[in-house]
Amino acid sequence: MILFATVDLFSATPENVKTIDEVEISLELKNESLLNAFKKIEALSPFHFMYRNEDIKDVVNLNNPGKKQSVKAHLEALLANTELTYKQIDKRILISKENRQSSTTGSETNQQASLADLQEKIVSGRVTDPAGQGIPGVNIIIKGTTTGTVSDGEGDYRISVPDGAAVLVFSSVGFITEEITVGNQNVVNISLYQDVESLSEVVVTAFGLEREKKSLTYATQDVPTQQMSQARELNVINSLQGRVAGLSINTAGAGVGSEARVVLRGNRSISGDNQPLYVIDGVPTLGNPSDLSPDMIASINVLKGPNAAALYGSAAQNGAIIIETKRGKKGETRISVNNTYMINDPSIPIEFQNVYGQGLGGVYDMRTEEAWGPRMEGQLVDHWSLDPDSPAQYAFSPNPNNKSDVFQKGYNLASNVIATMGTEKTQGIFSYTLTKAAGIVPNNELLRHNATVGINSQLSKRLRLESKISFMQQNLENQLPTGPSNYNPVMQIYKMPSNISTADAINFDYLNDGGLLRQNFWNPNTDIGANPYWTLNRNLNESKRTRAILMSALHYKLTDDLTIMARGSYDVSNTNGDVKYYNDTYTRAPKGRYDVFENENSLFNGEFLLSYAKDISSNWDFNINFGGSTRMLRSGGIYVNTLPAAGLLAENLFAISNTTEHEITHDPGLNSDLQSLYGFGQIAWKNAIFLDITGRNDWSSTLPAQNRSYFYPSVGVSAVVSDLITMPTAVSLIKLRGSWAQVGNAAQPYMLSRTARFLEGGRNGFLELSNILPNPDLRPETTESIEIGMDIRFFKNRLGLDLTAYRTNTIDQLFTIGLPIGSGAASYYTNGGDIENKGIEALLTVVPVVSKNLSWEMNFNFGLNRNMVLEISDERPKLVVGSDGYLRDFIVEQGKPFGEIYSKNTWKRDEQGRVLVGPSGIPISADEGRRIANFNPDWMGGVYNNITFKNFNLGFLIEHRQGGTLVSMTNAILDGYGLTERTLLGREGGLVFGENIFPDEVAVVEETGEINNIATDAQTFWRSTGGRSQPYAEAFVESATNTRLRELTFGYTLPNNMLSRVGISNVRISLVGRNLLFLYRASKGLEPDYLSQGTGIISEGYQAFAPPTTRSYGINLSIDF
Repeated sequence: MILFATVDLFSATPENVKTIDEVEISLELKNESLLNAFKKIEALSPFHFMYRNEDIKDVVNLNNPGKKQSVKAHLEALLANTELTYKQIDKRILISKENRQSSTTGSETNQQASLADLQEKIVSGRVTDPAGQGIPGVNIIIKGTTTGTVSDGEGDYRISVPDGAAVLVFSSVGFITEEITVGNQNVVNISLYQDVESLSEVVVTAFGLEREKKSLTYATQDVPTQQMSQARELNVINSLQGRVAGLSINTAGAGVGSEARVVLRGNRSISGDNQPLYVIDGVPTLGNPSDLSPDMIASINVLKGPNAAALYGSAAQNGAIIIETKRGKKGETRISVNNTYMINDPSIPIEFQNVYGQGLGGVYDMRTEEAWGPRMEGQLVDHWSLDPDSPAQYAFSPNPNNKSDVFQKGYNLASNVIATMGTEKTQGIFSYTLTKAAGIVPNNELLRHNATVGINSQLSKRLRLESKISFMQQNLENQLPTGPSNYNPVMQIYKMPSNISTADAINFDYLNDGGLLRQNFWNPNTDIGANPYWTLNRNLNESKRTRAILMSALHYKLTDDLTIMARGSYDVSNTNGDVKYYNDTYTRAPKGRYDVFENENSLFNGEFLLSYAKDISSNWDFNINFGGSTRMLRSGGIYVNTLPAAGLLAENLFAISNTTEHEITHDPGLNSDLQSLYGFGQIAWKNAIFLDITGRNDWSSTLPAQNRSYFYPSVGVSAVVSDLITMPTAVSLIKLRGSWAQVGNAAQPYMLSRTARFLEGGRNGFLELSNILPNPDLRPETTESIEIGMDIRFFKNRLGLDLTAYRTNTIDQLFTIGLPIGSGAASYYTNGGDIENKGIEALLTVVPVVSKNLSWEMNFNFGLNRNMVLEISDERPKLVVGSDGYLRDFIVEQGKPFGEIYSKNTWKRDEQGRVLVGPSGIPISADEGRRIANFNPDWMGGVYNNITFKNFNLGFLIEHRQGGTLVSMTNAILDGYGLTERTLLGREGGLVFGENIFPDEVAVVEETGEINNIATDAQTFWRSTGGRSQPYAEAFVESATNTRLRELTFGYTLPNNMLSRVGISNVRISLVGRNLLFLYRASKGLEPDYLSQGTGIISEGYQAFAPPTTRSYGINLSIDF
């Protein structure tokens, strides 16, 4: 009785599974086999079949008119003239011969026997590529049956098998098919090796839609993501360096938590920031997602240029980076843990001199920051310290490590846990990442929490819900000020003369006779100097940032061909913090200062999309989409600070109430609204020729009413020639493509009104009007782009070349034109100009070795871009876009490449370009600037090698940048102060400009016209050439050419038989590194990655006291349960 009850329970259909007589389908068969009939029923219903091949292989020539009826009725008809019968068990349908089992009746013994044949086990595991990255969409089939499943976005799968003798067949386009016998394993992990026969890869494009890669009419590039969570960057965007053709990334030199500047295919806008749009799970985000946890990234696809990103509108005229995050998994519960610890090791690139110490003219001066003093030979000199308890004298000796002593080894520690769970209808994911980091500059620390909860639910047969909430909280302490600022500790470290010992400098403060805390510095009350330890410990800042991203989408299937999607997202961030400057912070805060601030930014996106797809015939199919969106950007902030003149009443008591004067500033922010309607479609012939057409119309609140609406279209075509013409066996693929696009870009907010600000003073304050007049006729900026490309692959895709050529022209640029004196304003906004970018991109894939135990894949990328300012305005052919105030101007000039760098002060030259020197042998100032540099590279490229041998994997990325120049304020000040090695020459005289200093220049004496042979000394030359105030910038131009080992990972995956017994499905341990070394660097004292004036357009080509080069190395451990 107990045995029979167990059999009945096991064979009963669960309540939440429909029976075969409840599910109706339309099944059309024309002279087809029973096997094909089963496949069609599986595709049209939730059921799958279990059978023996020998039982069904001879049942052929079946016909069925396509009448809609229950699955049971179809089975009755199909099996009517056979010896076969069926039985539903859960979602499975068991097919067997009548002598083994009856369709409706039979002895309990026979039922038990059939069920015994069906007794199954659950097998799960992960399918990965040789690098250990999960492969989505792999078909896993029980050999000899149609029973199977598909791996999810992580490469994970779960399948029921009849017994241990079952053989699993793993197959996927682009990989060699593998077979594994289950045996007694419950966890089966496998790596698949490349063997691509077709171009059926799927990529995520605009609005989160998936498309077959071969159907794309524009250039995109997928980026592997596994290494991002192993060799980690605090700013995940930096992980793209060297991986994408045509992509340039530089980092603000602000220590941990620094932002990045990302440019695709060159700068094209004068007033914009030229950075791409970031899209996460189909919706645009609020700026750069630098705080996104790499553990949650499932895929990254870079849409290059306007052609690829036209549907996202003006925000994507510079391209788009599409990020898809991980999701829940059907039918399984899995927990993954990932831990990374990396050490950041500073390496100071500048060569400092350790021969001469503080002083001027060879004489010791304890009250100077310059090193033009005597040789350091251990002689006793008066101590510089202001502390009454300091000794009167000290030994005047070099301290070559006094700068490196200030820096420390930083670290980056990240721990992540991801839990996924789900049923057939509802799947969920939870992720939490804890990140702790310390910079190479003491007290620069970061603590970040990332948490995400996501759910996908099939609410009904036609209605599907996606919803996700991501939350980030970050505390950032003492982010580094950049540039030649009193508060920048790197500048103060580098400016320490070698005679200052670490033991003395670290006593950075003392109590004066009144018991008050004061700075201990060798040059008190200087304009730009400070004891570096004072800067680190007495100039403090802290910011706390929270960010939440909420997204929800509903997908409703109106018919089998027609779907509507409605989606909304809200991205909001709040940042607050304070800045504390202790009393005796020279010049900027001699009486102390306290600032507090808070700002909030938000972006709301709401959209709908109606999609229709239809196969017209066996050769023709098409899809058409229509949608609309609304975008609301809001921002604002408030800033309160104590005024330097008043300072703090009670020293170093940091409270706004602790002052007699303070300033309150309210920033209304840059607020704008954008409404859009768009449509796009594709028609395909024989799945080989594809035509794309898009159109979008925007209505922007930042433009005048008559120009508020602007329309822009795009069209593209691609042809897979190898699918149309028979090719030699060596040719795997030939694809040609071309596209044209136009994208509009609205103005910045408030260009339509004359702005004003309130200032303190008088009885009621003052109102100050902006000196820029609005323009009621502003038009949107427009970018027009044309792109052609080809993709060729040989030898089963072991050799592949993807080439792209493009040209973009951005017209109706937004800038200002000067007004005459007496007009009541200085300038007004206008449209004009034409900036052109054209270039070539190449992706080369080579697979030298593929075998069962060994694989080697090489991926090369190359990008060359040339930009030219074809036109600005006859009234203003040259625009000063920005300046640092002392060294250079960032200029856009008609007829010249974008981003020319002009010196503030330059050497005077004759008509032949020779430098004119005065009677003392020192170059003469021209009292004007000239073009000295341009940061744009000649070309950039990278090569990634991925080598796998059995369970070992080695991956390394080498990146090269050729060309581009920048100007270094760091070198200008350090050389002017006599602190660098190159200032040693000529200390005793004999320095001749054009001969032994700057020998590449031809110098002539202005008075005589003769070649210069007048000797001078190093102090005279470098103090007149360098320094902070109006140095000759051309003397400090550096090349940005470099080759570096950008990334290295070496990992080992433990064998399955070591893990399955303890409930673990995968363990991988890796040694990881980032920016380990320069293979070549044209300017050895330069870190070409860093920027020194924010991440805006004017930051390019300028460096001032950026942190040292940092190598990162560590270990990563990932465990899947």
